[in-house]
Amino acid sequence: LNSKLTVDTRSAVLNDVSFQYGPNERAVTLAGAGTFKFGAKPLLQGRLSARQIDLDRLLVSAKAPRQLPLAKLRAFGEMIGSAIRPPWPVALSLQVDNVTLGEALLQRVAADLHSENADWALDRLELRAPGFSNAKLRGKLYRVGNGLGFAGGAEIDSSDPKTLLTWATGSAGSTKPMARWRAKGDITLAPDRIAVEGLHTEIQGNTVTGGLAYAWPTANRPARVDADLRATELDLDALIGAGRTALSGLDLEVPREIALALDIDRARIAGLRAKDIKARLSLDTHGLEIERLSIGDFGEASIRATGR
Repeated sequence: LNSKLTVDTRSAVLNDVSFQYGPNERAVTLAGAGTFKFGAKPLLQGRLSARQIDLDRLLVSAKAPRQLPLAKLRAFGEMIGSAIRPPWPVALSLQVDNVTLGEALLQRVAADLHSENADWALDRLELRAPGFSNAKLRGKLYRVGNGLGFAGGAEIDSSDPKTLLTWATGSAGSTKPMARWRAKGDITLAPDRIAVEGLHTEIQGNTVTGGLAYAWPTANRPARVDADLRATELDLDALIGAGRTALSGLDLEVPREIALALDIDRARIAGLRAKDIKARLSLDTHGLEIERLSIGDFGEASIRATGR
């Protein structure tokens, strides 16, 4: 960190700030200005900006040179999680025109954040991702070991979700065109799981609400998915296909434990139309337990089932 410093009895003004992070040959560099206020409640306020930041270059790995965006973000969190621990309160604004991540550009990246004890509050993060996708996040960044976790709200509006999916997972999945996708919910990114609560999303013109969580496998437990979804209409065939694509592309282990609750007015299952689907079931190493399964109309038949 380099800066020109002007000091009086109440504050220190930092001009021509240059902040560099990472090895010299592939470091991230930002410029800006700031003010440090003295007193009983000291506060460092600053603003930093850059035209271009190359996270791919910063996070290059000989073992996995083509990591997907999620893996690179986790690596970035581990890199800075133990490094950025301010000894006093900080309020910071960031503005970057272009960020290279996963061999694509994130554009107009803007963030406002402030420190809370040893953690950070993300007041605002806005960016434009591949597929003409606008994303917004707000919440808490907290330390988990040497890494970072996140808990807060997120919104996304994508005009070309297929391009977004290809960038995020490395595969587009189905060749069918995808309509505009909007989604919002409360996200938790923790060392043991990814979860979305309060989900409200529009898929192919249909609205889906509920929650979804994926837990990474541990020494004592296999990978697990919990889902509670409600929809007026849903293509379960397409949803399962997208889930498989995401798991494969993100290099996530296929779950061997599943807890599923569904309440869907109309759906497509195995190529057939179904109506009035209500299900609550679980799958684990002991087998499949059906607490409740009812389909009002499935291939001109109705189904009711419980058991193991």
